[in-house]
Amino acid sequence: VNVDWYRGEQALFTGSQAENHKYKRIDDGLQRELIVKNVSPDDQGDYVCQADKYRVTLHLNVQDSIFTGLHGYADSPTVVYWIGQFASGRDSFEDGPRSGRSVTVVTSKNIRAVELLVTDDPHVTIDYTA
Repeated sequence: VNVDWYRGEQALFTGSQAENHKYKRIDDGLQRELIVKNVSPDDQGDYVCQADKYRVTLHLNVQDSIFTGLHGYADSPTVVYWIGQFASGRDSFEDGPRSGRSVTVVTSKNIRAVELLVTDDPHVTIDYTA
C-alpha cells in the first residue's frame, strides 16, 4: 500500500522519494515511520499519514531542546561538535583507533626481550633498542 506524508496540506516527499533534507520515511511491511531530522520548535504541528482513502493525523509537540540545559554554551564549537558526534551514532567520549604509529604493548614477551638485551650488554642504549 502506497503511503503519503503531509504537513498540513504540503506533501513531504515527491513520488517514491524516501528521504530529503528534513524528513525520512521508513516503510517496513505494514509499519510506517516518519523521522523529522534536526527537530526544532518550528516543526511542531500536525502531520498526516495517508494510505488510499485512510488518513491519520498526528500532532508533533516539541517540548524542549537539547540546548536548553547548556546555559549559554550551545554556541561553543566543542559543544556543537559533540552534539553532532552523538547524533551521528557515537556513544562514548573515548578516543577510537588512530592511523599512524602503532600502539606499543607491554607483554611478557617484550619484557623478556629487553631483559635479554640488558643482560647481554648492560651499556645498551635506548636508541639501540628502538
